[in-house]
Amino acid sequence: MKELKPYSSYITTFDAVRCFAAGAVVLDHSDVLRCNLTQVAMKTFFILSGTLITRRMIHGRDKYTLGQFMSRRAIRIIPANFLMIAVAFWRLPQLWLGALMSVLYVSNLRPPNAWAPTGQVWMHPYMSHTWSLSVEEAYYCIWPFLFYKLGFRKALAIAVGYLVLVWSMLLLGPLTFFGEELLRNDNFLDHSCMVCFAPLAIGCILAFIDPFLIKHGWKVLLCGAVLATWATAITTTVLAHQTLLMNVQALGIILMAHGIWSTDTWIRVALDNPVFRGLGTISYGLYLYNIMILGNWTIGWGDSATSITITGWTMVAATVLIATASYLWFEKPLLNLRDGKKTA
Repeated sequence: MKELKPYSSYITTFDAVRCFAAGAVVLDHSDVLRCNLTQVAMKTFFILSGTLITRRMIHGRDKYTLGQFMSRRAIRIIPANFLMIAVAFWRLPQLWLGALMSVLYVSNLRPPNAWAPTGQVWMHPYMSHTWSLSVEEAYYCIWPFLFYKLGFRKALAIAVGYLVLVWSMLLLGPLTFFGEELLRNDNFLDHSCMVCFAPLAIGCILAFIDPFLIKHGWKVLLCGAVLATWATAITTTVLAHQTLLMNVQALGIILMAHGIWSTDTWIRVALDNPVFRGLGTISYGLYLYNIMILGNWTIGWGDSATSITITGWTMVAATVLIATASYLWFEKPLLNLRDGKKTA
């Protein structure tokens, strides 16, 4: 197997992770497969996002300025989100406040609905999932600035310190209510950045130790499998510290993907295929458009379990088709313009 240079190679197994994570969310939302993995999938997305963004900054720190890097990320994530928000607002314009919160990327901060103007609710029903995009956007505004302005070592120290602080508070108690109860209720700090930044910080740290992970592929794979298995077993029996345990589960999944990629095995070959690559590429659209499709779906085949399953799979297929069309005809042309490529 050829020697892999740190930061220079794309980790193809991450596409499979994005495919499975997006699939878990879409299947659960569509009532096709009640796997209760949505929260773990979201933590996995956060860790993966932190890893990929930090790897790009490390690899391109001499190629792009902070402003150029931020503008490139904005072109990647904002247009498709605004397209979804525009369609949702067109369908339910009376819920303009929820749409505005999604446009401003603050939909993760949801005060009680009693605080809203008369006849308004804080969250648009077709945009309830944009809380995670708001968390990531806040991260995009903070983390690149720290990396570019403070440098490699100080940024790493901040990520480690932040993770230790949040995990310690989760374990010791002050954030148990903050991190657990508020994630299940409609409160001002629901899906707060303070808690959700933790898996993003994990991803940042993994990117910094990328050479070590590449060198010790089998050990990383085994470590990831142990962490994911242990956290899953504990989660099913222990109700406390669920957020922390889900972070560990997601970390194990990412480590397994990294370890598989660093080893020349049949598993790597199986995961590196066009289907997983394609679904991984459109995973952003799968997550973005799925809720809106579910909210506007009017076609059904009855109330039996079989009919509900068929309806669910039909909505999944529609989500894949719309996400694919959005990427090919809207997102990709904008990316090509960004990168100076011909769009013909």
